[in-house]
Amino acid sequence: MDENDNNMFNKDAVKETASDVKNETIDAFNQVKDTVKNTDFKDEAKNTKGFLLDFIANPVGLLSSVANGLRSVLGTTLFFMIVWIAISFVDRFFDNIGLSYKFSTKLLYLVKSITTPILTILIPAIVIYVLNKDNKKSLLIVIQVLILAYVPIIINRVITFVGGILGHGVLGYLSYITSVLSAIATVLRFFGIKELYGEEDHAKAFKNFFWVTLITQVCFLILSILNLI
Repeated sequence: MDENDNNMFNKDAVKETASDVKNETIDAFNQVKDTVKNTDFKDEAKNTKGFLLDFIANPVGLLSSVANGLRSVLGTTLFFMIVWIAISFVDRFFDNIGLSYKFSTKLLYLVKSITTPILTILIPAIVIYVLNKDNKKSLLIVIQVLILAYVPIIINRVITFVGGILGHGVLGYLSYITSVLSAIATVLRFFGIKELYGEEDHAKAFKNFFWVTLITQVCFLILSILNLI
């Protein structure tokens, strides 16, 4: 990071940054809550096919329009998150049936099945919001972009969940699809972060992507050590 990036680590700047992040998180939560109340998710489910076709046709263009505030897809991205959380929960629930752990441990696993998808998006979103001082975007915009970038991962969760129902033999073939979708998600995250930073230079864009990814993974490591994910 350059010298300006390091300024955030002095005491006053840390307090100001923490307060800013807190206010942004509260504001994002309130907007999400209002959207959940006012969104017909049955309609969102029906529109998913058309949205995915548009997304496949021009994923970077969609990421760019959302990152620059030209389009809001909050209802759609919330639908994808609900699908992700639901599959994670159901998958964990059935895994718990075959385990001999005590009830409290099983309950913790179920809670983590809900919080892990949320933290997977929220942590890098906060990292981007804090680091991206030259082209600041609202936390909610960052969250939408990251969820879009994770759409291939969510699709993969759906496919592997269905594959698990069909049998373990099917999962072997699905591993190739998993690799492809994971690679696509990584590329989309790069372009999503690039658009959020408004960076045209590919070398600088990669540097931003590297720092966001590194800090995010360190946060995940700490949460994993604390048994929170």
